[in-house]
Amino acid sequence: MEKVALGHHKLLNYVIVLLIFISASPSLVGGFLSKFAIINLVLINLFFFKVNRRIFFIMFFIASLFLAKYFLAIISDSDKVDLYPLVVSLHFYFMVSYPFGNRVYFNSVKVGIGLCFYLGFIASLISLIIGEQFFLFSLANKGLPNVYAFEGFTTTPQAFASLAVLMLILNYNIRSQVRKLFPFLGLLFSINRTLFFGSILVFFYRSLFYLLPVFFLIFIFLGMFSFDAKLFTLQTLLSRIDMLINVSSSFFSMDIFNVIFGTFNSPNFEVHSTGTKYIENGVMFILYYFGLVGFFIYSISTCLFAYIITKHRFESKTKILIYFILVATIVPMLTHEYLYISFYISLIFVVNQVFYAKYDQR
Repeated sequence: MEKVALGHHKLLNYVIVLLIFISASPSLVGGFLSKFAIINLVLINLFFFKVNRRIFFIMFFIASLFLAKYFLAIISDSDKVDLYPLVVSLHFYFMVSYPFGNRVYFNSVKVGIGLCFYLGFIASLISLIIGEQFFLFSLANKGLPNVYAFEGFTTTPQAFASLAVLMLILNYNIRSQVRKLFPFLGLLFSINRTLFFGSILVFFYRSLFYLLPVFFLIFIFLGMFSFDAKLFTLQTLLSRIDMLINVSSSFFSMDIFNVIFGTFNSPNFEVHSTGTKYIENGVMFILYYFGLVGFFIYSISTCLFAYIITKHRFESKTKILIYFILVATIVPMLTHEYLYISFYISLIFVVNQVFYAKYDQR
């Protein structure tokens, strides 16, 4: 698939590792550099690898659509134009231009994303030990002011948890227990909703099954030493319900064109009487920015690919299917993954396992 053999260009391998690391580390390098790294990855894919003409057409079509929608948003109100959809498009470009079946490239991706996770885990652990809040997230807004969740070099504990689950699935056929233990601990110390669903995958690691009681012991410990707050609170759940109600009301109050095709104007709604512009739900994120058409395309594509997974024969089919369902449907309902590169690498991994797992290195 390469125009040049990637295996003979070690410098390019190192560049890909570095760009993946930078794109996955926005809190370390800044949002601009992380997005600039994604742009460079797309350019590398297009320049060094053969890309199907249909992919070029899809990219051109999406670019034209985005430019048209941004133009309409700027005309209507330039102060309210949102850049989140642009971030989604950059990640999507990386995924569709990715040279599937190229094991050397994917190994570079694994190294880059692994460096981001392990170094981020160490940075969060050191911050916790020395009593600093770098690479940590305070749970004060959840009623736990003395508890801090790991977020590594990502921007949120949810993103770090998704990264940990990705590392678990990438290491599913590796015998090294250490390489499985640290992603599980990272998932545990992220202390968020992804933890519960990501833990489903842990049941497939029989050697790690004994760690599940640790999960309950740590939460009991947190509950005992958080004297000024309750460990379990309905505040987050009520916030999610409040957000869904207000975003839904905002969505269906738009004109019919925006309901169908979405809008790039920044949302404005309230959560518990507090103004916010961040939609922390994947379903509503797609509906608001890409409309019913975008939601329909995403839903059909997800169902179709899940069906394709069931029809193909490959190693660990059940595990891969569960992971795909978690990543594409369940986890995005609780937060949304579309602004972070781990979501797209997860999909790349699933596609590789379904169609290219038996390919020789090329």
